[in-house]
This record gives sequence, C-alpha cells and structure tokens, in this order.
Amino acid sequence: MNKQLKWIFVILFLPLLKMNSLLGGDIQNPQNWHHLDMGAWLETAPILENQDMGEFLKAQDKGANFQSCVRLITFENDIRGVFKADDLDDAKMEVAAYRASIVLGFPYIPPTVLREIDGKQGSLQLYIKTPIDLLSPGEYPKFLKTVDEKMKEDLKLFHFVFGQ
Repeated sequence: MNKQLKWIFVILFLPLLKMNSLLGGDIQNPQNWHHLDMGAWLETAPILENQDMGEFLKAQDKGANFQSCVRLITFENDIRGVFKADDLDDAKMEVAAYRASIVLGFPYIPPTVLREIDGKQGSLQLYIKTPIDLLSPGEYPKFLKTVDEKMKEDLKLFHFVFGQ
C-alpha cells in the first residue's frame, strides 16, 4: 500500500475503528470515557428507547433522588445515557464539568454533551451501571472507605472548583 493510501486509511477509517472498539469494549471503564469520539457519538447516536429514569431505578431497587424529569436513553449495544432537559444552564454546567475533567486529568466524570431529544435541549451523560446504590443509607460513606486518599482529594478539589 502506498503512503497516500495509508494516510487516507488513517484519516478516514481509524477513528471509526477506534469508536467501534470502544463501543464493543469496556464502556464502563473511566479510562475510555475521554475518548474524543465518545462525545460525538453521544450527540448523534440513534435512540432505541426513551424511558423514565425513576421507574428504571425503582425496578432495580435503587433510589431516585431528583425532582426534575430525567430520562434513560438506550442506544445500540445496550449503551445508555441519562438525559435532563429542565434547566439549560445546569446542562451547560454538566458539559463544562466533563470538559474540565478532561483538561484536569480527572477521568471520573462520564462523557456529557448537549443534545436535543423529543424537541427539548438538555444534557446527555453516559449512564454508568453500578452494583451499589450510593443513595441507600450508609452506602456513600462505605464506598468512600474504598477510595484512595489521592482520589478523595481530587474529588474535593473538583467539587470546590464547580461549587458543589
């Protein structure tokens, strides 16, 4: 293969191969969340299902602690996202937090984008499956005991910067 054809392959097909391997790989791994194509994929991926997040969480015996309309969006390969459309300023802050996490090297904020769904603009964030419910009494402090001190300090700093 000559040099020009190799570069055409790299430019046109490598991003698609990377995205395909990401979607088929471990989407729950925070190290994969900052893949540049993940945000673009969330912005354009076809929606297979749109359901009430509260009902979904209750069906899994998990708490649903939110006041606004939150939707669970299902894409291909059982990849899911959380869509919130009530407050566009909040949506923009969630996107800003994700982008800042990339710059700061704090890879624990799931990919978050602005997207219009059913005529409403809002934030769409990758849904992360967890075996625990941090809203259950005592679960959050129990979880924090498993986290190393550096990560706790990073989390405190991140919360401070974003006024949480």
